[in-house]
Amino acid sequence: RTVLWEHKFEAELRKIEPDAKRGDALVSGAEWVLAKAPTKGTHMPRTHVWTFFLRDIPKGRSLTIYYTFDADQVYFMSVTTDTFPMPSE
Repeated sequence: RTVLWEHKFEAELRKIEPDAKRGDALVSGAEWVLAKAPTKGTHMPRTHVWTFFLRDIPKGRSLTIYYTFDADQVYFMSVTTDTFPMPSE
């Protein structure tokens, strides 16, 4: 499957990570996994929407990607972020 970014997703990702190269790298793993197996995410009941969770360990944040898919494409619709506690050294 091909992964397509909707405009909303791209705008939200750029707000989360203004550096385009880093933002692309941040979601590249999710693209790879979901292009091959889109059901690896979590289905939101009574919708066609799925979520995929990932962590950006160096920045202490998590991202949730909201997406749908069909036989040919995965559509990244939206992305949100939250921080998580980092272990103290």
